[in-house]
Amino acid sequence: KVVFPNGKEKKYGINEMYDFFQVKNFVGIRKKVTPALDGSYFVNLDAEKVTIQEGKDKFVVHYATFYSQWDEELIAISEDEMVLKNDKSVEYHYKRAKPLNLMKNGKKTQ
Repeated sequence: KVVFPNGKEKKYGINEMYDFFQVKNFVGIRKKVTPALDGSYFVNLDAEKVTIQEGKDKFVVHYATFYSQWDEELIAISEDEMVLKNDKSVEYHYKRAKPLNLMKNGKKTQ
């Protein structure tokens, strides 16, 4: 969901694309992935470079692409959830995606 500075929320039910983050030692990527019906994901080659920096009493996520750079504050993080806030005080609430498997073919998803 997204929470705006005035307190209004925009909730997302089913989403065709997910933000995928992969970070190790404060450096990584964010990219869009699309879930497939068999539990796998479609992935393209586009990715945003991500670095996380510790500031005074906060962590800042810095994004960089060929075209732009921006920062978001890391408000909260756990194994299953993450909250980021941009420079306009808009909060982005993420929940860990779980693989879909609508094919029910008995195979385990990875």
